Amino acid sequence: MVFIIFKKENTTECFVAIYGLNSFNYILVVEFLWSLGIVVVLCPMKELDFAIEKWLISIGVRYSIYLSEKPKFKKIYSYYFDIIFKVKNKKKINIKKIINSKKNAVVFSTSGTKIIKAVLHTFRSLFINAIYVAKSFSFYKNKCWLISLPLHHISGFSIYLRSLIYSGKIIFKNKYISFKSVLRDKKITHLSLVPTQLFRILKNRNNIFYLRKLNYIVVSGDFCSQNLWNVIKKFKLPVVISYGSTETASQICLLKSMICSSYIYPIIQLKILYNNEIFLKGETIFKGYFTNGYLKKCKDMKCYFYTGDLGRVFNDNILVVLGRKDNMFISGGENIYPEEIENTLKTHKLIEKVIVLKKKSFEFGYRPVAVIKMNFFVSFNVDRFLYGKLSKIKIPVKYFYWPKKYNKRLKDSRVVIQRLFSQNKLKILKI
Repeated sequence: MVFIIFKKENTTECFVAIYGLNSFNYILVVEFLWSLGIVVVLCPMKELDFAIEKWLISIGVRYSIYLSEKPKFKKIYSYYFDIIFKVKNKKKINIKKIINSKKNAVVFSTSGTKIIKAVLHTFRSLFINAIYVAKSFSFYKNKCWLISLPLHHISGFSIYLRSLIYSGKIIFKNKYISFKSVLRDKKITHLSLVPTQLFRILKNRNNIFYLRKLNYIVVSGDFCSQNLWNVIKKFKLPVVISYGSTETASQICLLKSMICSSYIYPIIQLKILYNNEIFLKGETIFKGYFTNGYLKKCKDMKCYFYTGDLGRVFNDNILVVLGRKDNMFISGGENIYPEEIENTLKTHKLIEKVIVLKKKSFEFGYRPVAVIKMNFFVSFNVDRFLYGKLSKIKIPVKYFYWPKKYNKRLKDSRVVIQRLFSQNKLKILKI
């Protein structure tokens, strides 16, 4: 048995990976491993098996538990989840005991970067965030939160933690069941989505009736387009947009408009440097990144974490998020924020998605180009639409079709689109 092997190794800390999709068995495995004092590593299921295994080995994982299909790992031992039912004298986790524990609890993966980063959280950092978020959304025993986001991601896993603390009910969204059926039959009060999911749900206007009955619809993971925000306001949907990251143990502030925040959780201290970089400090901040088996702490001398995001603060409590620092580039001596151009383009009713990339220019250094997904194709002059909304240096010099093979992903990866552009695999959009 794998758990006997752990004891023989006499290691002070063990890491075991969970490989699988959303289910209550996933939660059973998490709680079982925690009861043994084992750190849980959540496999990023969107990645290929060889990439997942490479990532797990860099953390120091030797064993994994899978829920359905067995992973094609070559160096990591894999066990089917029913192994936990064969263990006698199983312990139950004591919430009151672990809630303030500074012991390592979970390793998450990050998305949107060139490499998969391993983010380590303690019980305390996770549960403190879960407590504040649950209170903010009044998620208690008589409420029900629908989990439509993956448990291996912080946005999905944090919902489970909130239910663990306050005994709120959780339900998993099955891909074979429509949102309308779940919202109608399961007495859902809370719902978490990324903008793409909400956009797809709103395509069926029959869903609006059920969405309006919810207490909260929490949207995170990306910026909402102006078109989507207009629909939200038109039908008075109970939408709250949140800002946060894997490193901050989920959301740390709530947004009342597309990019403005008016409520930052009191457990977080925020400061903005002269170059608009956002730094955060607080008990929900992660412990560090795992790199080649070693933990790399990513805080400065005053324990502030550099988020990589750019923003400005007005009136002490209004945060405007400009975008990512690693997305910014200089064109003709001016700082270009792709998110600013993207949000402007998204205000056009024909544009569903857009990602702005940089293209090398001998004269300017870099120039912006835009990859666009249309709601339906109708020829229109994009440059004329942007005229007067953006300065001339910010208007893209070329436009490309959104890659067809990339339509099903919920959260769009700028890295993947940039790679396709570099490989000349994007078709020019003539509009």
